[in-house]
Amino acid sequence: MDPVISVRIAGGQVAAVEPQSWRIGSRIIAPCTIDDDDERGILWVWEEPHASETYIVSIDPTVGRPGWSRELRTEADLSTDNAAIEVFRAGRAGRPDAQVAEFVAPMDAIDIAPICAHIGLLYGQHNEDGQAQIIGEITGPGAVTQRELIDRFNYTNLWRWTQWGSAQVRRTSQYWWWSSRSANKDLWMRGSHHIHKRRVILRSKWLVEELADIVGDIFLLIGEARYGRHDDRAMSTLFNLWAMHDWSSREDLEPLAIPESTNEPDWVASDITADGMAAAWDARMEALLGDND
Repeated sequence: MDPVISVRIAGGQVAAVEPQSWRIGSRIIAPCTIDDDDERGILWVWEEPHASETYIVSIDPTVGRPGWSRELRTEADLSTDNAAIEVFRAGRAGRPDAQVAEFVAPMDAIDIAPICAHIGLLYGQHNEDGQAQIIGEITGPGAVTQRELIDRFNYTNLWRWTQWGSAQVRRTSQYWWWSSRSANKDLWMRGSHHIHKRRVILRSKWLVEELADIVGDIFLLIGEARYGRHDDRAMSTLFNLWAMHDWSSREDLEPLAIPESTNEPDWVASDITADGMAAAWDARMEALLGDND
């Protein structure tokens, strides 16, 4: 039998007691207790999966440490890059996106694949094939993780890479995120805008801490972790939000809520001066834009 994935309920819209164990194939996701402050290697759950909701699973794979487990932790692996799996629930009208689960550990690209697959199956009840869509970075060790998902677990609900940036947007036959200077610039700008507009609920304090440690690169127009810190959760979150909103194929624009009628005077029939009209126009636009912030 496959090993157990340890899970902790982390508050939010869940029962007050720990859940019953979830069985996904031959793998069990079971509640656990922890006796230290190390959150790694545990699936943290803020919302249990619901068949009526749509979830996206994202992963930022890493070289990591082969064979890593909580039982074999060392002081040295605290500085090792983590593989980060994030799960977000898609928002609806009047309801923002929300982070519902997180798993982070310095596991290598092969060992993290079964964890990712079973989390995708756990949150894939909404889909006919029982698989939540997964997005990850294909560049680097992610190619190995993707191959493991396809070959070992027959996982096929993978986000497809889309070429954009010109008049024509083309969905390719390749999967996951292909990093480049241009693509990552758009990734950071879109995701940061979405977060700052409060269109997503972030529940992991460790993710929030990572985002707070991000510093901007004025040349590449992206963010990166401060020296000695991690940005694995942050990158995984950005991949997740991109797949959820498919920003490669549409603009994330919000229409201005312009009222149908106003009590403004008819300037043409008035004796208002050009300067007065300009000042009135500027004041009106500021009020409209302020209402839409």
